[in-house]
Amino acid sequence: MPLDAFDTDVKQMVKKLLEEIEERRLQTEKLDSTYKKRQRDEEELRRMQAEYDKESNKEWESYRDKRVKNWCKFKERNTHGKKRGRYETKPPKYKMEERVDDQHLDIFRPNTII
Repeated sequence: MPLDAFDTDVKQMVKKLLEEIEERRLQTEKLDSTYKKRQRDEEELRRMQAEYDKESNKEWESYRDKRVKNWCKFKERNTHGKKRGRYETKPPKYKMEERVDDQHLDIFRPNTII
């Protein structure tokens, strides 16, 4: 093999190796940047979630205080007894049942009076 051909083959091989190395480096950089972007997005999502949880807990606490105050007012208002409304119906009054005297009934003939 002539020296000239050997040098060109070596140069071509080196060129291919350098191109492969460059491709791998670019691919690694791309994967690395994608990974970092995903990490940043996840961190931002976690931060937003924590902020949302904090705000919702704050709203829940204020709502709970309001609900407790309303309940206390309700209890204070209803301690004096129940007042009937203007249109509220009243239960009917019961009448005593009138019974027929047992002395006048004949035992052997039902529903007949002596």
